[in-house]
Amino acid sequence: MPKEVSAAVSEATFRVPPLISDNMSDLDKILEDFRKTFAEKFIVRRSINEGFDPTAHSFYKHDFETQFLSVILTGYFIDHYYMSGKEVLANSIPLHKKMIEKNSENYLTALEIARNCGMKDQVLLGLCLFSRNISSKEQLNRFTKLFNSFPPNQIVKKFINAKRKAKIGGGLVDIDKSLITKYLQEIFKSEYKTLKYRKYLKQMVNLVHYKDAPKLLFKRLSAYSGSDYIEKVKKVIFEKKFPKFEDEKMPFELVRSSVPKKLWSEWIISNTDLTGHTLLLQAISLCPYIKDFSVFDKILRTPYIISDQILKVAVAAESKNLPKLARKFAELYAKKVTSTYKELLLPIQKPNIILLLDGSGSMNPKKLNSYYFKSLATISPLAPLIKSLVIFSEDAQYSDPRLLLSYEGLKHLMNIAPSGGTNITSALELALKSEEKVVILVTDEQANILTDITTAEMQYIKKLLNRGRTVIIINPTPYPVSIADIRDKRIIYLRADSPEALVNAIKLEQIRSSNKSAEELLKEIKKKLKKKIS
Repeated sequence: MPKEVSAAVSEATFRVPPLISDNMSDLDKILEDFRKTFAEKFIVRRSINEGFDPTAHSFYKHDFETQFLSVILTGYFIDHYYMSGKEVLANSIPLHKKMIEKNSENYLTALEIARNCGMKDQVLLGLCLFSRNISSKEQLNRFTKLFNSFPPNQIVKKFINAKRKAKIGGGLVDIDKSLITKYLQEIFKSEYKTLKYRKYLKQMVNLVHYKDAPKLLFKRLSAYSGSDYIEKVKKVIFEKKFPKFEDEKMPFELVRSSVPKKLWSEWIISNTDLTGHTLLLQAISLCPYIKDFSVFDKILRTPYIISDQILKVAVAAESKNLPKLARKFAELYAKKVTSTYKELLLPIQKPNIILLLDGSGSMNPKKLNSYYFKSLATISPLAPLIKSLVIFSEDAQYSDPRLLLSYEGLKHLMNIAPSGGTNITSALELALKSEEKVVILVTDEQANILTDITTAEMQYIKKLLNRGRTVIIINPTPYPVSIADIRDKRIIYLRADSPEALVNAIKLEQIRSSNKSAEELLKEIKKKLKKKIS
């Protein structure tokens, strides 16, 4: 590494206070060292590849409670970019342990909030770490409710295997086995669930030495004589006959794996367990057999499905020349974001907004699974308030803000994105000339590196702020550097890649700007959730 780059990196990282004070525990030091090393490697890599001065950008860090809430509510760390699953896990565990150590009640409340916000992996990690720390019957009841909210496949893969193989939480203990036993008792009341999760239930039964497990688990289905329900299932799988199912439907995955698509018919719609998730994932395959598209309304009643997943199906259906399906999912998307934004109270009232949207190459605007797509999905529900729209790349151009109001408009915005460099200052210059009171900048912040620091992005942002304008930066990516100095508390800085994530990001912003205790803040967030947590 060139000496000047090394020196610049040292200066850039030195000038920001450490995450926690000098009185650090071992867990604190692990967390701080991991972050510092990761961030330095990232900035050095960009310095070498792009030849820029790292001192022109600011690193930023947050207290461990805020960072914990960030990762548990969004699934990524505020300070980092391109973090692998293993790195997220390595960085998450010290945070979880620190929170348990400080206040187990608040920790359990945070897990409940995260689960109700649709999070899975971080909640399961929390369950792995917390089971040894249950200290009352009330905590056990709450823990059990969280545990039972996951299907057997996730329990096996991300709780049992995590504890047994990775030794997360110290391995399986008696209370874990007791929870699994009670979980099995409930599952085995349903032949449908027993059949659907047969593979994973076998593993759970063997693990806890469960007595009186259904014979269905261990016999070949073709050789098993059971109830009318099981006999109907066997007819479908082995005879390709399609009887009518009443109360308990046939697992769709069994049909999918045993019946060729050429034999599919409308029978699938009324006789299989088409959950909201199945309807979302299989919408295009199922479309030819669905006459009444209202069956897709189940998606809106299904927890843990987020808005941009729905919008992706709309775009995919359009590309497959299925306009009716595309319109239906565009309608579902509109309803979903409307319900999501009812929980959202922006820190501005009835604003007129100018939106600066990053359409540069790093946002991959031409791809469906891109940050540009996520940005459109996140910001489009604010469309009625957006009076000016600027799309920028190498330069900035005005576009019609009405494009944000419709599905067709969103498609058009994907097609016209320039996909070049990232000249954020060109967009900020237009914002300075505009009249709107609120400036929302949506970007991954990977700006073209400027040689003249006096013209850096923050200088433009300060001009906007000094003129009494509200500046909101929304970043759909967890990069380790920022174009803005977020120590300037006038900036509202949010990280979000979906409407749901934006809601959580705003909650986190309220945490950062509040002087309330962690306990008070958690209670406040909890009250805002639509679903009551008991």
